[in-house]
Amino acid sequence: MRNWILFGLLFSFSSFCLAQDVKFSGSWSTGVPIGETSTLVNSTSGRGWQLDIDRYINDRWSIGGNMGWQSFFDKDYKMYLKDQSITSGIQRNYINAYWFSVGSKYYFSSTVNMVKAYLSINLGFSAIENWEIFGNNEYKEVLGHFTASPGLGVEIPATKNIGFLMYFKYQHSFKAQNSIHYSWLNTGIGMYFILASDD
Repeated sequence: MRNWILFGLLFSFSSFCLAQDVKFSGSWSTGVPIGETSTLVNSTSGRGWQLDIDRYINDRWSIGGNMGWQSFFDKDYKMYLKDQSITSGIQRNYINAYWFSVGSKYYFSSTVNMVKAYLSINLGFSAIENWEIFGNNEYKEVLGHFTASPGLGVEIPATKNIGFLMYFKYQHSFKAQNSIHYSWLNTGIGMYFILASDD
């Protein structure tokens, strides 16, 4: 975990050193579990946030990094059959995902009022905690995963350097050891600020 935090800090510092046409953004995100993740939790979660740093290469491309957190919780009545006996009760499932990634965005041509649509791809690492509680029994798994996240978004400028953003992402953390493939769909809204050069 400390290595991922160090990676995020070093990447942020390097972006500051480039210090020309750098964009900072923060957003609130919701998550919809899909695939194997939906077998553990099947409720949409509004507990999440994401931070981005991007540096423009030209009008169409930017490179940068993304970090975020998404949490899921589900409670359901379960019945288990073992050795010809039935055990039933309330099962609680918690999933917390933290990630750091690097990536790129491709911007389409500006449309009405300078609104920009873009495609994005991020690759990195995530730490995912899966905690299951059934009666007096608990199972907790915390593993690191390789993560890929393609997305589609829109930036809506309010001024030259400040604006709003909306996005849709597919978050996928690949299987590690005996874990499942964790995946979910993210939607988010937020704001951005561009630290532009003087020219």
